[in-house]
Amino acid sequence: MGKSKVKNSKRLSWILRHGDPEITGLRIRTDGFAPVEDVLKNLDNVSLQELIDIVDCDKKGRFKLVIEDGELFIRANQGHSFSFIDDAKLLSKIYLNSLKEINEKIAIHCTKLTQWENIKNMGLSKMDRTHIHFIPASNFKMINKYQRPNNIDLNMTLDQVISKLCDYKCKSDIRPSSNVVIFIDVTNPSFTKNGIEFFISSNGVILSRGNDKGIIDPSMFLLCIDIENGIELMNNVSDAHKTELVKLIIGSIIIPA
Repeated sequence: MGKSKVKNSKRLSWILRHGDPEITGLRIRTDGFAPVEDVLKNLDNVSLQELIDIVDCDKKGRFKLVIEDGELFIRANQGHSFSFIDDAKLLSKIYLNSLKEINEKIAIHCTKLTQWENIKNMGLSKMDRTHIHFIPASNFKMINKYQRPNNIDLNMTLDQVISKLCDYKCKSDIRPSSNVVIFIDVTNPSFTKNGIEFFISSNGVILSRGNDKGIIDPSMFLLCIDIENGIELMNNVSDAHKTELVKLIIGSIIIPA
């Protein structure tokens, strides 16, 4: 994607997710969709075809185009800060009783080590956004920083696996600067008890509004790892599930060709 297209993509993302409709003039619905004609007025010299190209070329699938009654609409698939967005219209609810496998139950949030002390004490916060963002375990990938063969195997304990992760870095839909990985089990009864729901966007991002304060408490974290240093930061994994976590972590490693 060229510099101009990247600039317009960022502008598009901002106006659809955060721009004050009273300023942008966008008629954004509760499902996140806005008329394309409104959007084009907020982009500098961008044609309809160029807008379609931006949507098609976005590797993370951030945007969606639909035609309704002959009119073209566009929305950002997640990441809004608008209070009027209706989760039921924008997203698909995750029904916990339908989740059977470990990689279906685990959601992962990645952040920087500089944020860890605050997260450890206060929990994960949606801050000025509508949701806290996670990726499904099936989309979580790591790669060896030194392009060496995988040095982790299924015979290792969870502690041994964690100690080896200093050789790896996050990849795929995760900021390269992320070095803390927080695992949660969305089927943890504490979430239901506290009225915390989970949804998934059409581009595969898991989202939650947290509790009534917009927080997911640290007591609900399953496992937290500093992968830069191969250090366990928090571990609430039961002995019965440690082998499953080892398999999940090993399965996330991309083997160099």
